[in-house]
Amino acid sequence: MRKSIPLHHINNIFNLLNKKDRRKLIIVMFGSIVMGILEIVGVSSIMPFISVASNPDIIHTNQYLRCIYTYLHFTSEKHFLIALGLLMFFFMVIRNAFSAILMYIQVRFSQGCRHNLSLDLFRYYLGQKYVFFLGKNSYEFSKNINSEIEQIINGTIMQMVNLLTYSIQMVLIGIFLFIINPVSTLLIFIFITFVYSLIFLSSKRKVNQLGKARFYLNTERNRIVNEAFWGIKQVKISGNEIIFLNEFKPISKRLSLNVASEEVIGVLPKYVLEIVGVSAIIFYIMYVILQSERGFSEAITSISVYAYAGYRLMPTMQQFFRSLTKIKYSSHGTESIIKEFAIKVHAQPLPLPQSDTLPFTKKITLSHIIFTYPNKKQPAIKDISLEIKANSLVGFCGQTGSGKTTIVDIILGLLIPDSGTLAIDDVIITDHNRNLWQKNIGYVPQNIFLSNSSIKSNIAFGIPENQIDIEAVQRAAKMAQIDQFIEQELEDKYETKIGEQGICLSGGQRQRIGIARALYNNPSVLVMDEATSALDNKTETDVMNAIDNLAGKKTIILIAHRISTLKNCDVIFELSHGKLNRFGTYHELFDK
Repeated sequence: MRKSIPLHHINNIFNLLNKKDRRKLIIVMFGSIVMGILEIVGVSSIMPFISVASNPDIIHTNQYLRCIYTYLHFTSEKHFLIALGLLMFFFMVIRNAFSAILMYIQVRFSQGCRHNLSLDLFRYYLGQKYVFFLGKNSYEFSKNINSEIEQIINGTIMQMVNLLTYSIQMVLIGIFLFIINPVSTLLIFIFITFVYSLIFLSSKRKVNQLGKARFYLNTERNRIVNEAFWGIKQVKISGNEIIFLNEFKPISKRLSLNVASEEVIGVLPKYVLEIVGVSAIIFYIMYVILQSERGFSEAITSISVYAYAGYRLMPTMQQFFRSLTKIKYSSHGTESIIKEFAIKVHAQPLPLPQSDTLPFTKKITLSHIIFTYPNKKQPAIKDISLEIKANSLVGFCGQTGSGKTTIVDIILGLLIPDSGTLAIDDVIITDHNRNLWQKNIGYVPQNIFLSNSSIKSNIAFGIPENQIDIEAVQRAAKMAQIDQFIEQELEDKYETKIGEQGICLSGGQRQRIGIARALYNNPSVLVMDEATSALDNKTETDVMNAIDNLAGKKTIILIAHRISTLKNCDVIFELSHGKLNRFGTYHELFDK
């Protein structure tokens, strides 16, 4: 059985907050302390009012009331009682106003934390090296950033703040009542604490199981929804809509029952405590009346104080229990997110937008490259050395698993070799200049990601709308040979919405949008990673014509599954089992 969150995890949670949020947390905690003090003053302030209302003679017999009465020059007991009533009313306004302000501060604090933690985790994910994302599920990243951060804020951090608030209130009210009647207060608190502890201990294991299941169910729910819509075309063609819906239905239902169960367990003590608490106060009132020689009139002050204290204390104890339950329920997700934030130590600074690039006019040189993927025993690249001349058209071919994509990812600076060097014009690429080298590169993957926005925005992918250079967009579209289609066949031209994943375009058009995107910044190197493998022969020919028109103007690197795609290459590198098998022109390698 999982224990409650250890102290070092609590420390780790607060270490997630930045300095500004930590200062705000101190303010929230200080406000909670003040709120606790106001609660005790509110409870204690009722005593003199009830005392004077029930027995006006006490003004003259009680030394404190007599001093106030005399010092403020009161001449009427009624006026003094009215003044006490107005004072109570004024204090009640102050207390509730402060409570509202504190609530506002807490909400601002929690939402500020949510924003900052989501932003930090997003930054740490983006700052990871490319190899970190291999084998990962992207839907888990979005789930952690968008929903699990919310859970850690509302389910753990704010509940810890609430525990402090409620603890202070309960302790101060308890101390006040203890001063009035130590024995009765002690008995009542022991009784109520016993009942609460019994409920909490009996439900703790169940709450922990629910919290662990919630994390798993939320992950599965996100996976099903994302997979269904990412592959919506295949889903519609295969008629598998009902399969995804049937897979989603039990997960969603279990999650709803899970959350409902936790809510019920969290509020269950409220009904038990109302019976226990009210019964305890009733028995106390009966006991005071029976013990008082002068009956009810003498005991009314003490009774009123206990009744009002119970009115304030019951919700506080209920919320205290609710916070304990929420912390327990959120513990599994909290620990998981804490582990996610551990990637911070590996996060690299995000490159700032800059126009500088690493000079490239001569050649790309790979020397004795060896690379092994994480958790793999055999190297994917085994001592490969090769050279690519500037403004040449080169191709990489080989069977699946030969290492052609891996070697190109090393050229792209995405993968860092275990040994060997990548050099540009004899300048070795390191962490310090890798981003400068990548500024030279335009990349066209096999599967182009297209958003449901305009053609202009898709070509200038990642550029804010108000910063898009329309001339650069048009130039890139012309180089990709898709400008005529955009300007002559589309009514809204570059403002045309293309649908999610470019569903309104043909395969060849999507690929040419991808090529135009790669050319938007006018790179000196264009890399096409099997970008035509899913196209028919006619469409592939059209796309390759667009590429051939760039030959001699840019360095073009092609990864191809079909050898015929590489016919016009200046040199072809054939890989096999992670080694460079041979290289030469198409005629030298394949004419035989």
